[in-house]
Amino acid sequence: MQATRRTIGSHITYLQGETEQVFFNRPLVVVTGAQHDESLPRYDALGHTDADRLLCIVFAIRAALLRVTSVRPMSRRERRVYEPAKEEAAATDTAL
Repeated sequence: MQATRRTIGSHITYLQGETEQVFFNRPLVVVTGAQHDESLPRYDALGHTDADRLLCIVFAIRAALLRVTSVRPMSRRERRVYEPAKEEAAATDTAL
């Protein structure tokens, strides 16, 4: 099995494939993030990988492309926002 993350010093670096999984898996919760530059709005995507790792991805949209700024594990506060969406998606999937 190919590694999906690697450790550099004390930081975990997530590889592109794992980051992309968050955008394709459901549910995906996108909220407006902290604004560091008024001309380029930032967003936080809360989601999970195929290995069920809960990640927060900070990104901006530039020229119709997503520009990922940061990928990290979700904080407790972010998990509290994400869990109801995950439960709702699971309930919807079983109802079909």
